[in-house]
Amino acid sequence: MSYKSPIRKPPHHAFVKEVDEFMAASKELFGALEIQAYQKAREDNAWEVDYPILIDGEIRGQSLRIVTHPHELPIVWSLVLIWPPAISRLDFTTREHPNPPQIKGECHPPSVDQPHIHPWKLNKRFMTSRKTTESIPIALPISHMKDFATYLRWFCDENNIVLPHNHCIQLLDKLELFE
Repeated sequence: MSYKSPIRKPPHHAFVKEVDEFMAASKELFGALEIQAYQKAREDNAWEVDYPILIDGEIRGQSLRIVTHPHELPIVWSLVLIWPPAISRLDFTTREHPNPPQIKGECHPPSVDQPHIHPWKLNKRFMTSRKTTESIPIALPISHMKDFATYLRWFCDENNIVLPHNHCIQLLDKLELFE
């Protein structure tokens, strides 16, 4: 699988600055102390749940979305930090993901075929505005972790999100769908 590079416009600097400031801020998840219901997603066979993000106790429109495909074995899921648009994502999958070519100062593999993260710092050059529908194409492999809760805590730490130790965030799995 190879990467097909679309034509890119220069980044919208005000948007990138806003997101950089957001990423630097300490954040919390609204509703993390309660079990939230997953909803059928627009994508076929996917289910999702959103947790609004609080900064200084205020909801400003950003969220953490968990998307799961519980009909696939092994289960495939993602953690998506949404501005909107998506600005960072962790994908738990072994499907091959091609990366765009490197530019000076970047260091990432040509492709990834294990759980990986799409970090804001490497993908912000692809964002042209807050209305963009473009993806965050650069992915970095991440180490295998023991379970969803460990990946969730790691992703939150990477994105400056304070996650309470007694949170109730769970991955919807196949068993829960059919009980």
